[in-house]
This record gives sequence, structure tokens and C-alpha cells, in this order.
Amino acid sequence: MVELAVCMPVLFLIVFASIEACNMIAMKQVICESAYEGALIALKPDSTESDVVDRVNATLASRGVTPTDVIVAGSGGAAYATLARGDTVTVTIQAATNGNIVGPQLFGFAQSLSSSLTAIKQ
Repeated sequence: MVELAVCMPVLFLIVFASIEACNMIAMKQVICESAYEGALIALKPDSTESDVVDRVNATLASRGVTPTDVIVAGSGGAAYATLARGDTVTVTIQAATNGNIVGPQLFGFAQSLSSSLTAIKQ
């Protein structure tokens, strides 16, 4: 009984911390995939910034994640509409972890996650 009383809280701590860490890893992967999908649209010569944001939001929505911010810009923060062929474009996504993961946040590993992808406009 004493061993159980001592070990059980430690085991629960390990199990629930592992679950929360896995939720964070899964959410980070979804955000990275969405940045990639947005960059694929941003590289097209006839795409607009709203096309990129719509694609990112659709990809995130299909996986149950609500983004906090989606930024599409060139190097140095240049507006997407001013970019020409050969310029770099960066798609940055930020999302709050609270409300976007399964289950409660018990340990508060991260309050928000973000991902960026940079590519050359075609």
C-alpha cells in the first residue's frame, strides 16, 4: 500500500505529461503542414495573399485547429502583392494551444506554437 501511495502520483504525472507533450507535437506538425500548403499556393505566379490565407485556414480547419495569426510576406516584411518572380516569400502561422488541443492543458508547456516556411516565388 505504501509503495502504491508513493508511486501512483509519479506514474500519473508521467502519463499525463506524455499525453500533453504528444498533443503539442501533433499540433506543431499540423501547423508545419499548413505552412507548407500555404507556401505551395504562395509560389504560384497568379496567386493572391487571400488565396494563401484561405488555403492555410482550410488546412487547419480540416484538422480542428484555429490559427491566431497567418502572415504572408516577402523578405524584410515586404507586402506579398509587391513580390516578383525570384523573391522569397515566407508564410508564418501562429496558433494558441489553449482550445486547440484535445483535453486540458495541465502543465502549460507552451501557450502558443508557430511555424514559418520560406520559399522562392515562381
